[in-house]
Amino acid sequence: MFGINFKKKKNHPLIYIVEDSRTFLISLKSKLKMVYNDQVSVKGFLDSNSLIDEFTTQPQVIIMDFYLGEDSTMDGTELLKLIKSECTDAFILVLTAEEDVSIAKKCFDLGADSYIVKTPDSLDKIVYEIQYKVGLKNYI
Repeated sequence: MFGINFKKKKNHPLIYIVEDSRTFLISLKSKLKMVYNDQVSVKGFLDSNSLIDEFTTQPQVIIMDFYLGEDSTMDGTELLKLIKSECTDAFILVLTAEEDVSIAKKCFDLGADSYIVKTPDSLDKIVYEIQYKVGLKNYI
């Protein structure tokens, strides 16, 4: 367990979401804000380019879609490598619509902390991962 103690931080925990589906991004942001009663800050990005501009602030959690749309200049592998180099302490959760063990293995080899295949109950799985693997359950 990673056990990051968010109570010691003066600011709210920061979660970044990189997701090219606007609908999924909005749904996930809403779910996280509802679960945490606005006690977390959530920023969403529709492509890798807009995320890169935000690396001056260090998030505690980054949720990234492995397959970003054509507006992104990086594929999932490149983005994951960049995130690991810029945000070394962040918990990285990779999302994908494809259930492919080789992609999951590649993500873990590159430093991902969690991997979730998008399904109808993905939002609940993401919240569970953040609560129990990162320790944000104590922040509610």
